[in-house]
Amino acid sequence: MDLRIRDIDITQKEYRERLLNVKKKMRKKEVDVLIVDQVEHIGYLTGYLPTAAMYQACIVPLNEEPLVILRALDERAFIEQSTNQNYVLFNDWENPLQIVIDVFKNKGWEESRLGLELDSNFLFPTRYQYIVNGLPKAQIVDFSKIIWELKLIKSSYEINCLQNAGRIADQSMLSAILKVKEGVLEREVASEVYDAALRLGADNTRMLLMNSGQRLGSYHGQLGNRRLSNGDIVHIETTPHYKGYTARIMRTAIIGTPSQEQEYIANELIRIQDEQFEAIRPGAIASEVDAIAREQIIKSGLVKKYPNTTGYTLGFIYVPRTSDFTRVFLPNSTWRLEEGMVFHMYLGAQGISFSETIVITNDGYDRLTNLDRKIFIN
Repeated sequence: MDLRIRDIDITQKEYRERLLNVKKKMRKKEVDVLIVDQVEHIGYLTGYLPTAAMYQACIVPLNEEPLVILRALDERAFIEQSTNQNYVLFNDWENPLQIVIDVFKNKGWEESRLGLELDSNFLFPTRYQYIVNGLPKAQIVDFSKIIWELKLIKSSYEINCLQNAGRIADQSMLSAILKVKEGVLEREVASEVYDAALRLGADNTRMLLMNSGQRLGSYHGQLGNRRLSNGDIVHIETTPHYKGYTARIMRTAIIGTPSQEQEYIANELIRIQDEQFEAIRPGAIASEVDAIAREQIIKSGLVKKYPNTTGYTLGFIYVPRTSDFTRVFLPNSTWRLEEGMVFHMYLGAQGISFSETIVITNDGYDRLTNLDRKIFIN
């Protein structure tokens, strides 16, 4: 298992290619000017990740360079992070939406075909209406899903980032597992994840989902304060980001000796997941890959029903989202796998879970997380 973290820097060429791909989609939809306000999409196109405290946006004209509408407080952060130095500042007492409208009027774009990310977490109904009222002659074009889908196929730079995120996920998981002992607080285990991940280069602040004992099954719940006790099953999922790209991994630790039933469940989950992975290759239909795991886990009697996905997209993600469901593995998923896609694949039953981050290759897949798949006994 290669645990080395390789520092890598994004190139201007990478951002240029991303922008060109967005403009190709703009031409196809006959969009003259696009407003990008989904935070991770601003970061994806410029390198700058704004906070969500105030509205900020990247205006992308079809025939000009992007222009970022930027909170004055964040100018220094923008200069440090962004490859694009074309921006307009606003003070905290000003309305950034009015700044956007003023830019459109000054540029003569009032009657343009205006692309909006109508699925953006940051384009609230009131903000949308403000733009529509401020630019009544603009023709609104829905630009939902498009940038999300452009992000599906990862470049070599992105794969390198995800490989590093996978190494951090592995090592922070191992640090956490070594801390799992009777009498230890859940929070002490969590602190091991954060300490290891941050030292290794993680750049996010939420990088752990964890529960134990009676709290098993609360996968997305709050971190608890209970002390671990003998016989506890401890579920850990580490979710570090490296330069904004996230990998994740689930493992299970048991305090004391696992029962025969627990060992059987773990072995079955691994066997089922291995069979599912064997079907993963470019051109495979997602529903068929999903069915291999979903049908077997129910048929085996490990669970009575399995209502969740068996995998979903990973890549460049930023708060408030913690996952990317642009592509998911479900019974009704008709899309096909393509080389360069990256997924978090997971299975769990009765408190025992295993997951991996994988990248689709030209003839199958590679694991980006490589910690042993087994029950860890402490």
